[in-house]
Amino acid sequence: MDEDLGSSTGSLYLNWLLSFINVVRWLWRKIWDWGPLAWIVGTILIPVGIVVAQERMYGLGRTLIALGPLLLLLKILHVSIGEHKPAKEISAVFVISGLALMVVTYGGWWAVSKIEWKQEVVIKMTFKSSPVLTERTQRKIIWQINQYYLYLKKIGFELPAEIPPLGVSPSHGIISGGGSPGPTYYSSLIISEDAINNSSVLISIYSIYTFNRALVWPDAYRRGISRAEADDDEVAAWILSCYFSASFSGRNVCQKDTPGYKWVDAMWDVRKSYGQDYADGLMCFTEMMWKNLPAKYVDTFDKFFRYKLIAGESVKNNASEEPKIDLIFKQHGLDITLP
Repeated sequence: MDEDLGSSTGSLYLNWLLSFINVVRWLWRKIWDWGPLAWIVGTILIPVGIVVAQERMYGLGRTLIALGPLLLLLKILHVSIGEHKPAKEISAVFVISGLALMVVTYGGWWAVSKIEWKQEVVIKMTFKSSPVLTERTQRKIIWQINQYYLYLKKIGFELPAEIPPLGVSPSHGIISGGGSPGPTYYSSLIISEDAINNSSVLISIYSIYTFNRALVWPDAYRRGISRAEADDDEVAAWILSCYFSASFSGRNVCQKDTPGYKWVDAMWDVRKSYGQDYADGLMCFTEMMWKNLPAKYVDTFDKFFRYKLIAGESVKNNASEEPKIDLIFKQHGLDITLP
């Protein structure tokens, strides 16, 4: 009985192998009969896609690379159906030719990814020793932070390309974007192990570091600064870090239990009413002119921050929209009436 079972299994494998060989021979014969045109249709768009990718049109490049093999696959299916092949053979044709063309497409996409990485990644990043920070994970982290970095640069921020070393804390442990004035390696980014694949958390950490570096650290050792102004700078840094990480992702996910959250919600409504370009620019120029505009109303944060925003508005529209924007702020319960 065991011998009969083994013989039956062997026959099954042999029949499958013969069917596979027949399908491959049929495919080869058809492509050969079609002549050079089939090869041109199937492959010519691959180098075209790569050239397009070198012009920073990566999505279009990938689409062009996939289009040629897809057209060839549709042609193969059309012919196999036209010859009234059995359903099993048509399925085999689809699977075998599809897998072969997927390999070709993936190779082209891999080339585009290499081009994209070389042209787009401008940050320099160091990683602290950790078993979870594999090479693949490091590349993923670099790519995500680089995308956010490029977004901030496009808005108008002047940022160093060197990113503080990133370390990993135990699951549910410390998450931090802290540091101090001085070389970048004096600072550090820390993410918990359970959040290492969460791009929102990762970007949030870098965002906190970036705006603390811009607003908080310059005054950290300045003589004469009041505790109230220092606290206001810290809240403002959180507002900017949260707003920009949210604007980058297109989702306002800032926590409601953090100081300054009303301002993030209010600016999100400004973004909805006037567009991302306007709201991002207003916040960017506010940060850029932060130290050029002497602090006022430091004992009332809403007034303090509203006064600082005037600098950004003056760049974007000469403050012509100030009354309408003030109305949005007041709808969020912000005390912004200036003397």
